[in-house]
Amino acid sequence: MLANKPMGAHAATPLTQCAGTLRAKKTESSNSAKEGHVNTSMNAATKLRPRFVTSAIAAALLLAAVAGNVVCATTAIAVTHTGEVKLHVIECGDAQSVFIKAGSKEVLVDAGDVPSSKYTSIESYIRPYVEGSIELAIATHSHADHVGGFPGVYNTFNVDRTIYGDKGSSNAFKNFEASATAKGRAYDQAKAEVVSLWDNVTLTILDTKHNYPNTNDNSVIAILEYGQNRILITGDLEDNNNANARADALAKIASYRAQRGNAPICFYIAGHHGSNTSSSDALLSALKNGSTKGYAVMSTVGSPASQYGFPARAVLDRMTAHGYTKYGTCANGTTVITLGYNGSSRIDVGRSGSIDSFAGGAAKPAPAPSPAPAPAPKPAPEPAPKPKKVGIKSAKPAGASKVKVTWAAMSGASGFQVQLGTNKACTQNKKTYTINKKTATTALVPKLKKGKTYYAKVRAYKTVSGIKNYGPWSTVKTVGKVK
Repeated sequence: MLANKPMGAHAATPLTQCAGTLRAKKTESSNSAKEGHVNTSMNAATKLRPRFVTSAIAAALLLAAVAGNVVCATTAIAVTHTGEVKLHVIECGDAQSVFIKAGSKEVLVDAGDVPSSKYTSIESYIRPYVEGSIELAIATHSHADHVGGFPGVYNTFNVDRTIYGDKGSSNAFKNFEASATAKGRAYDQAKAEVVSLWDNVTLTILDTKHNYPNTNDNSVIAILEYGQNRILITGDLEDNNNANARADALAKIASYRAQRGNAPICFYIAGHHGSNTSSSDALLSALKNGSTKGYAVMSTVGSPASQYGFPARAVLDRMTAHGYTKYGTCANGTTVITLGYNGSSRIDVGRSGSIDSFAGGAAKPAPAPSPAPAPAPKPAPEPAPKPKKVGIKSAKPAGASKVKVTWAAMSGASGFQVQLGTNKACTQNKKTYTINKKTATTALVPKLKKGKTYYAKVRAYKTVSGIKNYGPWSTVKTVGKVK
């Protein structure tokens, strides 16, 4: 499960800014962009294996692309590992599938349509990257071009948990639901939560409504965050068509950013395959700060092949006007966004091309923006309150493979998180245990390794708008050997 998979121990490194070193990198396949490999030949037969880029290569890439750096935030965040997080927008026609790899954890957001001979099936594409089970599957909404490929995924891999945006009546959705619930798999409707994927890597599910008449507007909205880099996924949200859905989404995004000091969301997996009903001016401007660079990726077969005329010329023009660099699976094949531990980032593509050449509708010059009326001044949002440091009292073995941790009572907390490990940083053989009770002062942590010497620490959290804001860790207590 997500909270209990062990994570490796790495030295902590401070980040002071989000500097994305972005470049287009071609790979040998027309429908996939693999990791950690530069290949200038479009027809090379070499099969690629997923792996992290070494520190030396990462440093070389950073130096080579320093002129393209983009500052996305200035908040200092400490990380405890030096791995990369990758988000794959998989080429699958006029459909969408997004695969996230963070350490040993995997998340699949949508699985495209029923696979055709033209495209690699989703299960075949992600097979080299999956370690054990897929921790989380998300069906943003019930349309076939987002859920049609899930049965193949469930037949190939164990999936710990599935969440969905809405329920549909189509055969595609019924097949998806039957596969998702088989073998007693966890299955429920999406609600506000923060899913921890790795140290400092979270997937925030925003608490949007799921009862709109238009199925697209019931899409799950999620934000992947690693240090100072953030990626927004909106499924088929038609925010340029439904004012209520737009207002709901914008309010949740504004709250999310406000709790992070108005930090920008620089990467955007564009809604509804680049349809003109999505990616409104309001949304594009709400994600980042003025001239900060943005990067948008669209999953579409492109015009004229697209029966819907995706991507719309008007959407591409809006993105250009708001300072977004644009990518599309129709022009670039599978597109991979890589986020580095030090705030760096890059975009790798399966092939070179411009999405503008696949636009539906005639090109129009972008009109000069007219000045908007100055809004009434509003007070700056207050930062989300965080609990104080917890005073840990004791941490002792308490029976077979168990440790009891005790701390001083404190006010203002919504709950507590206890972390144990076999080194003083609590990162080796790590065990994290959450207590959702504000008055708690003890925790009995089970399933520890016998004969190992453990260390323990505690921190409190405060829940605001469905998001847990953690306070600092307590001092570390030595437990001793577990019986």
